[in-house]
Amino acid sequence: TITAYETLYESSIAYGVRKALVAEQKRIDLDGKLRELAVNKRELQQQVESLKSTIASTQQKSVTKRDAEEKLHAEEVEKIMKTNEQLKTQLETMLSAPKK
Repeated sequence: TITAYETLYESSIAYGVRKALVAEQKRIDLDGKLRELAVNKRELQQQVESLKSTIASTQQKSVTKRDAEEKLHAEEVEKIMKTNEQLKTQLETMLSAPKK
C-alpha cells in the first residue's frame, strides 16, 4: 500500500504541476491580451481626438463661410435697395417734370 500512496502522491504532484503550468500560460496570454487592448485603446483615443479636432475645424470654417456669405448678401441687398431708391427718385423726377 505504500507504493500505492507513493504513486498517488506522484500523480497528484504531476497534476498540480500541470495545473500550475496551465494557469501560468493563461496568465501570460491574458497579460498579452491586456497589452494589446491597451495599445488599441490608445490608438482609438488618438483617433477620437483627431476626429474631434477635425469636427471643430470644420465647424469653424462653416461659421466663417456662412458669416462671409451673410455679409456679402447684406451688401448686395443694400446695393440693390440703393439702386432701387435712385431709380425710384429718377422716375418720380421724370414723372413730375412738366411736359413740353
